[in-house]
Amino acid sequence: MADTDRLTEDIIDQIRYFNQAIPHFTKYDLSLEGVTDIFTAKLRLRQFVQQADGTESSIRDATALMLKLKEEHDKCTEQLQGLFQSTTLLLPDVDDGISGQLGNGQLTAEFSQRLKQSVPKLISPKCPILVAGETSSGKSSLLNLILGEEMLPTSTLSTTSIICELRHGEQRKAKVFTWDDQEIDVPLEDSSSDKKSLEKISAYIHQKENRDQEIFPYKRVEIYLPLEFLKGGITIVDSPGVGESEKMDEVVFDYMQEAFAFIYVINSANAGGIQKDRLGRLINAVSTKGREQLEDGQLKSNSRKDATTATFSSRSAIFVCNKWDQVPVHEAQIVQDEQLRVLRRYWPGCTEDQVFQLCTSDATKALQHGVVMKDYRHLLDGIERLIPISLRNKLKVYHSLLEQVLCRIKFMLNATMANADTETKERQERLHKAQNDLDILKRNSFKRIKEMKDTLNGHMKHCVDRLSNLLETDSRVQQLVTPSSNFIEESDVHIAEKEFKSMVCFRLQNFIMDWEEQEGHFKKVKTNTEEMFRKELSKIEREMSAMEQNLTGQTGTDDTEQVNLTEIEGISSGTSRYEESVIDLKILDKLQIGVPSPLSIPLDIIESLLSSPAMFSFSPKGIFKMLFEIKSKQEFNENKLEYMRKQGLRVLEKFKERETLRVFVENQLRPSYIFLDRCEESIGEAIESNEKLIEHLKGEGRPIEKVKQGVGRLQEEVENIQDKLTIFGIQHVKAFDFEKEQVTVEETIASGTFANIARGKLQEKKKATSCEVLVKVFKERSDATILRIVSEEKCLRTLWNLNDGSAKPLHIILLLGASRGPIGIPMLILEPARRSLRSFLGRGEITSTSQNKKVAMSCVGKGLEYLHNKGMVHIELSMDTVLVKTDGTPKLTSPCEPQRIELPETADALASPYVYLAPEVLRGGVYKKSADMYSVGLMMWEMWSLKKISEVDKKGGLSLQQLLTKNKPAEDPPTIHWQSMMSKNLSVDPFCRWSCSEWLAELKDDKSLRKQTNC
Repeated sequence: MADTDRLTEDIIDQIRYFNQAIPHFTKYDLSLEGVTDIFTAKLRLRQFVQQADGTESSIRDATALMLKLKEEHDKCTEQLQGLFQSTTLLLPDVDDGISGQLGNGQLTAEFSQRLKQSVPKLISPKCPILVAGETSSGKSSLLNLILGEEMLPTSTLSTTSIICELRHGEQRKAKVFTWDDQEIDVPLEDSSSDKKSLEKISAYIHQKENRDQEIFPYKRVEIYLPLEFLKGGITIVDSPGVGESEKMDEVVFDYMQEAFAFIYVINSANAGGIQKDRLGRLINAVSTKGREQLEDGQLKSNSRKDATTATFSSRSAIFVCNKWDQVPVHEAQIVQDEQLRVLRRYWPGCTEDQVFQLCTSDATKALQHGVVMKDYRHLLDGIERLIPISLRNKLKVYHSLLEQVLCRIKFMLNATMANADTETKERQERLHKAQNDLDILKRNSFKRIKEMKDTLNGHMKHCVDRLSNLLETDSRVQQLVTPSSNFIEESDVHIAEKEFKSMVCFRLQNFIMDWEEQEGHFKKVKTNTEEMFRKELSKIEREMSAMEQNLTGQTGTDDTEQVNLTEIEGISSGTSRYEESVIDLKILDKLQIGVPSPLSIPLDIIESLLSSPAMFSFSPKGIFKMLFEIKSKQEFNENKLEYMRKQGLRVLEKFKERETLRVFVENQLRPSYIFLDRCEESIGEAIESNEKLIEHLKGEGRPIEKVKQGVGRLQEEVENIQDKLTIFGIQHVKAFDFEKEQVTVEETIASGTFANIARGKLQEKKKATSCEVLVKVFKERSDATILRIVSEEKCLRTLWNLNDGSAKPLHIILLLGASRGPIGIPMLILEPARRSLRSFLGRGEITSTSQNKKVAMSCVGKGLEYLHNKGMVHIELSMDTVLVKTDGTPKLTSPCEPQRIELPETADALASPYVYLAPEVLRGGVYKKSADMYSVGLMMWEMWSLKKISEVDKKGGLSLQQLLTKNKPAEDPPTIHWQSMMSKNLSVDPFCRWSCSEWLAELKDDKSLRKQTNC
């Protein structure tokens, strides 16, 4: 039978009536026993399809999935904990190496305290799955479905007033905790009386009276059940209604910060609508408590020691639109679009792949027959995809902290080594200049911070003016205080007034949000503010980096080559389809991929700023506190709607007051204020730390050899930990720009020793369109390969996002992003190019002219000079690793940091894979700028001979050991001028080679080259 005739689940989905299913039963000779309606008919057909396809699904799917994710996360935290401990144990030796005073602790005490405070939170076994939902959304039914057993009566967890934790326990029991930490034991019945048992604790979890007052004495309840799902520390946490109790809001926020996953259940039966007030209160509680926590951290004396506050990632939330079967088929897409629109408004950052349509009753029935419904399978796939985002976000915070600490330690060790290696007079001059630079930096930095705060205050005043004008002039505002008729049914004035005031605040919120969607005023303020931060903080960072480079003896110069980006085939123009793929590496984003910065701003502060929406939901409680209590039961009973309208007007008038609007706008801009405060603190910390270091360096009196020996050992140990942390980050922390499924690798156009570069296609997400790209695929999966990939990616991102006024790198390939490769290591996605330089020059007389070769070498030299001026090198430089674009522009493809190359264990390996590496690199030395110049010499020889040096060596059967003694190619180049240039570059002594700038100047002396250099 042809595949096109096969019965599939998509075909079954199209069956609407019972008689449409019968032909399939006949065709496949299926029994109708037990089939009574359209649902059971489709269920039997699904069972047949899944059995035929060999679909391995069971009731245990969710359980196995959760336990697997938890186990993997535990292994990651254990590994990261080991790196924390290694660093902590190294700190006393670092102090000794820098100051010569064992156990002094003055320079590393700050690092030690940060690391020690972070470890308990890192290894915490808590693993809560936080569940919240709308009224009658079927939250308990969904939990039963995930648990795989009918353990929770559907009414038990509805409208709970306290936190309910479901934990694993062989003995069924419950523990109730009060706000003052008293514990109440509640025995439960056996499994046959679960409903009766759970009803016992109803008095503890439902606040039936005085719900408008925060007097409920119970905080949370722990329910222990013998469920396989709850093994391994997984806890299901049912959240009560948020926004009603400030104390409970804090508890919910704390759980969300630790959440393994967050699931929000929506009742689609209510015309597909979302209870916006409840979701709005939830996100308001999360965002408000998050901002308060970050702000409180700036006020506490020991706040800066704890830099591991994990911000909850909105991208990891899971929204389940339950009861989807009650949405008419012809309205499904409209309802789905509206749900996504509302979610995006109240849950910033929400995407379509976080929202799942489900009918838990159908899914439960199907599981009882061994069938997994497609919508439930889709939810499980989503859980498997989204939960790791939350876990990765937690690891990233600790990874970032340790990375910052190691970078600062490495800087101090490098400064100590450079100080010891300098003559006394030069040392004194260098340290004196560094201190003067610090003094100037301190004055300028805090002046810039003050100017930014003044600008931010100006933005706030302007926003207040705009909002005040809106609320005073728009006639629609009065409609916000009109009460609905359902308040006539309410007899309690306290409850009615509280609910209506909340409704008015909610209407105000939506009114302002509608205005913001049209005008985008707060969005413009957010964009302008972030751009101001990027510009001003980058200046401070550059000045700090320059001072620190002086301390470490680095004296690189900057490239000033000017490039018109709009000429680069549209790739980097303002209309480029690739532009959004390139990550901004200014100060706000450097920590995302490990580019070191002297300003140690905690990752949670940066993410709070970058991920915050242009406008937050706001809590009505702030307005309620400003209102005097005026309740009249008699007036309420005489005319409830009029009474409600008057109360609504009081709320509206209070909100329109300038002070209330100021508080509202200030809350919208709070992440920016917090960020600036933390920057100010970070700058102060960096200056203070450098002042201490300079004082230690001034007092250095130890013998040079002793300093070098001790500090050199520490440098190696720190680099070893850094390498392990980098590898850990790639494997468990890094968020890739593109999914593996988006990238198609086609034919190879260039092949080097370590990687192939192939043509490819990049599929746009959720679209059928794709674009041409290049894909750099590394050949081996090893730690050394991962470190090289990280270095290349970091350098490429940095070069294309410099904010120091230098030109963009015309002759460096543009990185579009990274994707996980087929062997588990990253693939780099690059801008498209035509062919390798070898292929371009070897095509025939037209392209292989002497002039083209000279121009090509000049362009390669300019690209190399750009890299060298930025402190970078180009490992494995050859005619195969230089690509040529359609317009003939050569592009270097492998910029990275100076490093050692992993060599074979024996010296008998064939030389060809390593032929482009300089002799000192083959002997185990660091690949430095001079090694690039050796490769330039080989390229010049290959251009003239049109032969590959590796092929020549292979014919001679040269070994790696023989290559070590090789000085220059066997054949002489055809021109005297190039011969002398090549001979110098191919010198065994790296100090005898040209620098790139010297070589370029020598190359330009060729008169024939002066006539035509268009690169």
